[in-house]
Amino acid sequence: MARGTGSFNGGELRAARVQQGLSAERLARLVGTTKSMVLAYENGRTIPEAGRVTALAEALRLPPRRLVVGRTVRSELRMVKAAEELGTSPEIVQVLLGVEVMSMGRFRLMHPPGTESLSDIRQAAGLTVAVAANRAGISASSYRAIEVDGRLPARGYGRFPARLAEALGAATYAVTAAVRSHPAVLERLLRASALFRSLFLMVEEDPLFMTTTHSPEALHMAQIIRQPVGLLSRGINFELSNYRALRRRHAEATAVVQYPRNRIIVPRNVKNLDRLARQLVHAPERAAESLYWSLTQSFTARQWRSLANVMESISSQARPHFPYVLPPELELEPALRYRRPSSGQPLLVADRTGPDPSYGLTSEIVHFYVIQRPLYLFLYPRVAAPEIPLSQRKLISTRRPV
Repeated sequence: MARGTGSFNGGELRAARVQQGLSAERLARLVGTTKSMVLAYENGRTIPEAGRVTALAEALRLPPRRLVVGRTVRSELRMVKAAEELGTSPEIVQVLLGVEVMSMGRFRLMHPPGTESLSDIRQAAGLTVAVAANRAGISASSYRAIEVDGRLPARGYGRFPARLAEALGAATYAVTAAVRSHPAVLERLLRASALFRSLFLMVEEDPLFMTTTHSPEALHMAQIIRQPVGLLSRGINFELSNYRALRRRHAEATAVVQYPRNRIIVPRNVKNLDRLARQLVHAPERAAESLYWSLTQSFTARQWRSLANVMESISSQARPHFPYVLPPELELEPALRYRRPSSGQPLLVADRTGPDPSYGLTSEIVHFYVIQRPLYLFLYPRVAAPEIPLSQRKLISTRRPV
């Protein structure tokens, strides 16, 4: 069988050709091939390359996606299948995918497992690897690494999933889900969660336990995640601090339930204790998932310093003037103009109508900064990142972008 689009829909090709009154010979001349090759495409004996899929779609005036069959496995079945391949339970896979379990066995998909692979998305757009890589601004080998091994480019590319989605002409959430549910990614997350399980046991034995760049655990994690060991060590310590805080909250919730005021057990307190207990059970998987994706698309120290300087300049004003004019001494990193991978919303919106570079802030950038600040304080402790007061946070986030 020829190398090409493995999920090509020959039946759809035949139906579209017949509907438009084209013979196989006529369609072959339009796309620069032979009648026998077109019939082979329709019968499934030969699979066209991505470029030929685009040519066929243009000749039939169809979107390329109509000629490609995406994998539409239900989310629940996909998790069960992935669990069987990884030798673990579906619940573990759910946590690694960022999925929360609801009552009655239903799922709330925080980051839905993709029904299509990245290769499916690219081929549905009729793009070759070389064209897709060129549109995304990376090398063909870097792009192949994403499809084959689920490895995104090195840090410094900013909000890359949204950038890749734009290159492929797909929704950001679809590209993000395809990468997150890649089998190789799930396997790495499973190995990282096993390592975190042993690290959390060390924390229970020694509450002051921390990793260094020479710790065997940090070196092992660097082999799994392939990030600089210094950055990884600080990221691990951030997750260890989160685990200590989670244990403290669980201990406090346990005391509230076991020794209630007026000897009346409040159902809300019991529910909170159950929630914290579930979080403790899956804390290693949550830590692995959080660390992996935080570091995979983290800002460099220079980019984070640029964002911190902008937020400090804005928060120092009693009432920020909008559109906010960037002071000449502040250098804005290009990565700050990219969109967030989860929502696809821009961090900053440029206004080029005036002589000075002005930027309208969205609620996304304030939320991103506030949520990510504790992590970046660990990753780059030498970068001064001011805390945004709640009153100032609300003032900034309620302003409409330019």
